[in-house]
Amino acid sequence: TRFAQPEGLLSSQMPRYGGAGGTGPVVSLPVTPIFVRLSDSGPTNEDCTIRIDSFPNETPTDFNQLAATLRAIQQKPGFDAETPIVIAAETEVRWDHVVNCWNAALRAECKNVAFAEP
Repeated sequence: TRFAQPEGLLSSQMPRYGGAGGTGPVVSLPVTPIFVRLSDSGPTNEDCTIRIDSFPNETPTDFNQLAATLRAIQQKPGFDAETPIVIAAETEVRWDHVVNCWNAALRAECKNVAFAEP
């Protein structure tokens, strides 16, 4: 008779911590900023279109709805009040709209709000 050769052994070392109750290091998730884009949508600069990148189905029509939308996004996994909010306004957008956007983010209790170029 002939016997099969035994399998080889691979040396490995299992982590000392594991599972949900483990005591290992905390690994933070990458932070995804929320970009709020403002663009001019009328001939008189009175109207402003609000768009939220990464959330194309969320289309607030005014700044009160923007505050509510930002609060709702904070409840989604991976987002919270510390998630960066980046406001990017086109050059034609009135400064009042930019300030209203800033105020909407503050009403939503966002703690990290910044401006970017469009």
